[in-house]
Amino acid sequence: MIPTRQFTAGLLSLLFALALTWSAHGQTEVLAKLADATPEQLAAAQTNYMSEHLTLSQAQLEALTSLNLDSARKGARILRRKTPRHMTQGNLIAGMDSARKVADMQKLGRRHEARLSRILDDQQFEAYEEMKPAMRNAVVKSLLASMEQDQESPP
Repeated sequence: MIPTRQFTAGLLSLLFALALTWSAHGQTEVLAKLADATPEQLAAAQTNYMSEHLTLSQAQLEALTSLNLDSARKGARILRRKTPRHMTQGNLIAGMDSARKVADMQKLGRRHEARLSRILDDQQFEAYEEMKPAMRNAVVKSLLASMEQDQESPP
C-alpha cells in the first residue's frame, strides 16, 4: 500500500505511513523505537522543525503548538484503538479494522491540514507544502535522537 499525500500530511499520519513503508523494508527496530514516542514528543519535534523553517509570529507558534499536540493525541488514540476480540478471528475482519484506522488517520490528516492552512499565511503554507518530505525525515531523526538521549540520561 502506498500512502497518499493527504494521508502523510498529519503528524501521526506521517508515522503510520512510515510504519507501512519501513515494515516492508525490515526496519522494525526503528518502528519499535518510534512507537515509544509520546504524542508530546511527536508534536514538539514537528513544531520545532516548522518554527525553524518558517517565520512564525508568536500567535502562530502558539496555535501551531496546540494544533500539533491535539492532532498527535488524536492520532495516538486511533492507532492504540484495540480491535475487539470477536473481530480478530478472521484476517478479512481484522483487515477491515485496519482499513478503518487508515481511513480515520487520513481524515485526521485532512483536518490537520485544513486547520494549519488557517494558521499559516499563503506563503508560509506553500513553504510548508514544499518542505514536508524533508520535515518527515527530520522529525523522525529528531525523535530517535531525543529518545536515545533520554535513555542514556540517568533518572
